Amino acid sequence: MNLSKKLSYIGTIICDNTAKNIELVLDKTSKIKFIGDSYVTKLTNSDSQNSNIDFNGHKLYVNRVAVN
Repeated sequence: MNLSKKLSYIGTIICDNTAKNIELVLDKTSKIKFIGDSYVTKLTNSDSQNSNIDFNGHKLYVNRVAVN
């Protein structure tokens, strides 16, 4: 999933942790808001502080490790 150029997404990503390979790529202008725990195999974020991610009380797991 690639978000760039001020795109935004509200939802979950593979909430049941069944994907073999899914990468989340964000540029500094894009935002994502989670409505449930989400699982990706790789996170590439131009914002090193992840301030463009609204965890909304949920966890984001990258390769099975929570980043928040």
